[in-house]
Amino acid sequence: MFFDAIRNIFALLPHVGQQGASELEKKRSKPNLLDVMEARFLSEEARKRNLELGSLIRKDRLSLGKKRLRKGVRKKVEKVVASHYNHPEILDEVTEKLVDVAREDPRYRRWFT
Repeated sequence: MFFDAIRNIFALLPHVGQQGASELEKKRSKPNLLDVMEARFLSEEARKRNLELGSLIRKDRLSLGKKRLRKGVRKKVEKVVASHYNHPEILDEVTEKLVDVAREDPRYRRWFT
């Protein structure tokens, strides 16, 4: 009985091996072809999107830097000027002038960031 089971298993092995070999041959025989025109189109699209993403990142970084600079200038202006002139229009005007100067001169930029 035990030997019959082992004999049956060995009898099935060539059939199972053939089936696996035929599946492997099917996989090997079909090469994955790539359409050259599609690849060129996809690479061009990827390049365009990369450039757009880079410009968005640069714009956002500049915008964030401007906001940070303006916030630092406003905080210092409120600390110094608000004790003498507590008028919102004067504070806004002084802040704008100092932000303009800080954008151009790195020494002033370091004071406010």
